[in-house]
Amino acid sequence: MVSETETPERGERAKRVLEDLLFYMDIKSKVSFHDEEDRIMLNIESPDHQMIIGKRGQTLDAIQFIINRIVGRTHPGSKRIIVDCEEYRERRTEQLRKMAHDVAERVREEKIPYAFDASLTAAERRIIHMELVEEPEIITRSEGEDDERRLVVMPRLGDDDE
Repeated sequence: MVSETETPERGERAKRVLEDLLFYMDIKSKVSFHDEEDRIMLNIESPDHQMIIGKRGQTLDAIQFIINRIVGRTHPGSKRIIVDCEEYRERRTEQLRKMAHDVAERVREEKIPYAFDASLTAAERRIIHMELVEEPEIITRSEGEDDERRLVVMPRLGDDDE
């Protein structure tokens, strides 16, 4: 069901804006979209996918931010617009989940906290937090401020460490 603030044209508008942006970036690509219950997914297929994704997805995140800002001004709505390229976000999520379990196993065995480097984005830290939330012997915390914020995985010591 489309809410009062959502318009059916919002996904089409986002697709057109993304196609225009990629055209002006001189990147050959094909953009598709599908409207899901809680988000609008745009997917880019391109031989220049490495340029679109950027280092650790930073360029892709920037493109997504720009698309959300532009479309939000003319077609407001509650659904977040997610921009992906060659299923990078799905692959990265699986990579982070595997990494989370590997680190959890290491922390369980060694009983020593593990701090991820500060280059993880807030979304990446959240994926790891959520992946380990059901681990009975492990707790996770984000520590630090701004660019120095990092995720720490620690052994659960007792009831008072939560």
